[in-house]
Amino acid sequence: EQAILVHVNFADEDSREDLAELELLVSSAGVNAVDVLTTSRGAPHPKYFVGSGKAEEIAAAVKAH
Repeated sequence: EQAILVHVNFADEDSREDLAELELLVSSAGVNAVDVLTTSRGAPHPKYFVGSGKAEEIAAAVKAH
């Protein structure tokens, strides 16, 4: 299986540890992370959680893989 990892860093979080944990969990499940997309936000976007531009980037990555 393959996955595109999306990591959202909110201002009050340590993103390096969170991303490393996400990558380890995915690997432990036997899934191949084919791409890692990251973004920073002050708060979740009400519609997309990530911004609309990042949502478009995620969609493009899905189509590419």
